[in-house]
Amino acid sequence: MTKLPLYSVGSGNKRSDALLAEVAERFGGAVPNFHRVLANSPAALAGFSGIYLAMKSSMLASLEKEIVALEVARRHQCPYCLTAHAKMALAEGLSSDDLALLLDHRPIGDPRLELVRRATSDIMDCGGLVHQLEEGTVLGGLTAAEIVEITAVIATFTFASLVNNLADTPIDPMFR
Repeated sequence: MTKLPLYSVGSGNKRSDALLAEVAERFGGAVPNFHRVLANSPAALAGFSGIYLAMKSSMLASLEKEIVALEVARRHQCPYCLTAHAKMALAEGLSSDDLALLLDHRPIGDPRLELVRRATSDIMDCGGLVHQLEEGTVLGGLTAAEIVEITAVIATFTFASLVNNLADTPIDPMFR
């Protein structure tokens, strides 16, 4: 099967070009390869950008969202997402020891981040079917808003992982 191509600005879709210009503003002038893959469908790029930007104002801290993204990437075995989100999580203050534990699917040291990691894992394990969760699940330690937001981040980065795996997206130098 042919990999999904990287869209190049000026390739003929004005909506994709405009959306990628907005992405470039957020990334200091660079356009990550993931966004270039998404630009093959301006609707998909707009949808991803919309939820990503909306989640910027969520109750979850930036590092907490990176923990969710890393757990999703680990489960989907997405090299692009693992590399990018590891870099972003470290920049947000995650220790390299906790990163290694998370990637090995082991509890991490920070109690709040472990709560978020475990909630992500539990939600993905049960597919949202709460009755399948063990009694005393970690979800009890989170607010309803936090659970919904974790689920939104799971959905967003499940989409990203699947697209990147389909495209075998080359990892950008900015994430190495």
